[in-house]
Parts: sequence; structure tokens; C-alpha cells
Amino acid sequence: MADQLRYNTGKPQYHYWYSTRLAAFLQNEAGLCSEDDGPVSAEAAAADRLLRHLTDWLNGQIEHRDLIRYWYDVSFELGLSLPSLYTEVCEYGASKYARGNFRKGQSVCHYADCAIRHLKLRIGEQALDTESGKTHFGHAWWNIAQIFEIMEQPEVAALRDDRLFKHGDLSGR
Repeated sequence: MADQLRYNTGKPQYHYWYSTRLAAFLQNEAGLCSEDDGPVSAEAAAADRLLRHLTDWLNGQIEHRDLIRYWYDVSFELGLSLPSLYTEVCEYGASKYARGNFRKGQSVCHYADCAIRHLKLRIGEQALDTESGKTHFGHAWWNIAQIFEIMEQPEVAALRDDRLFKHGDLSGR
């Protein structure tokens, strides 16, 4: 199922895919971490909750600041340090990418897709990213932080917020 969340952002069907399949997959499923699946780690259950909040934000049901609050709440529950997770991923990215590469203009849905991918892998009980050796929570948090940075700058958000529904937008529902 994780492959269902991968898509090519350059395709014109991008928004259609997002509005129809992603929301239906994440919100209408019985639950990614249901009791029927057997015992689930606290981190996998937390990743499931964060994934649901991210989906709510993508569908315009909550504001980006609420999304950040959920991350802080979950990190506190799990005893995770968001600044250290962020720093670890930044250090890895500095060795892989050019300086300031993240500022080249990726859309918020690109960052959301990456966060979703890492949360799905964490739900699947894979704690560390195979390429970087860093936690999937760290990678997901880095992507959420980039979304927050974009959304906090209205002039940048106007250009890079490519979600189909914004908070408070009831059209198409």
C-alpha cells in the first residue's frame, strides 16, 4: 500500500490524485494501526495519528499551526526532541545536497508526500531510514518543518501552497 502514496508531482493528474485517492485511502480505511493488526509499538501508533493529522491539514480541515501542535504533543509523549531530530536530518542533507537546496521552490504537497512516506514506513515498524540511517520521525518532522516555514510566509505560501483545499475553503466538499 505504501506505493499507492507515491506519485509524480510533475503530472497534471497530481491534484486529482490527491483529492480522490489520498483522502479516501487515509480517512476511509478502518485504521492503519487497528487492534486487529496485533500489538503495535507506541511510535507506530503515534505515526498513525500524525499521518491522520497531516491528512486533515492537506484536506483543509485544520490549520498548519494545529499540525505543528500535534507534532509537539506527540514528541512530548514519546520523549523525542524535535530540534535534535531536525538537526540530524539537516546534517545528513548537508552531506547529500547543495547548500540551500531546500529553498529552490518545492511545493507544500511535495513536502507532505515525503512526510507521508516516512510516517507510513514508521507505521510499518521500520524505525530507521535505510539510506540515511536516521529515524523516519526525523525525516517526517523535517518535511513538516519546511511546510511550516512556507505557510508562515504569506507571499511564499501564495506561490507554493498547492493543496486542493485550504483551511476554511468549503468549495468542492
